[in-house]
Amino acid sequence: MHIVVIGWVFVISLFALAQPGWGAGLATFLLLGLLPPGVLWLLARRRRSVTDEQRSHQGNSADAERDH
Repeated sequence: MHIVVIGWVFVISLFALAQPGWGAGLATFLLLGLLPPGVLWLLARRRRSVTDEQRSHQGNSADAERDH
């Protein structure tokens, strides 16, 4: 997964450098280069936190059943 993100940012960086002005290049890099990987990173982090939370609740319920 990391190699895909690195490749994506590299290609978009080259694409941004080919833009006619620095403003267009910066906007291209931010909107196409950093925004999509950032959104994927946030979604993966949210999924991981939900999974960890579910595991902790399952562990707590198993401990409660063992106590009875």
